[in-house]
Amino acid sequence: MNKVLYRYQFKERVRLQDAEETLLLSIFAAMGIHGEARVRMDCGYALDATIRVIVVDAGTTVGRDVNAIFSALAMREFGPLSFQVRRVEGLPEGKEDKHVD
Repeated sequence: MNKVLYRYQFKERVRLQDAEETLLLSIFAAMGIHGEARVRMDCGYALDATIRVIVVDAGTTVGRDVNAIFSALAMREFGPLSFQVRRVEGLPEGKEDKHVD
């Protein structure tokens, strides 16, 4: 079964490191809602710097909350036109999931 994911592609003007740090802040915020253990088990993402993409798992309540927080923070920090987001299924070919440690 494929995972439900959201794929964020950032424009050149956004440093991908800044976008990943915003995602990590979103994950930290989700810990306030769900607790650290649940987030560590249910939150995953992949990053591909070559195409400026971050893919976030949305197959759980935690993942959906992380995506909602990340979308809101990214729009606020970088601007609504600084990235595109779309729902996809499955993991990018040859990419591994990152889980919160």
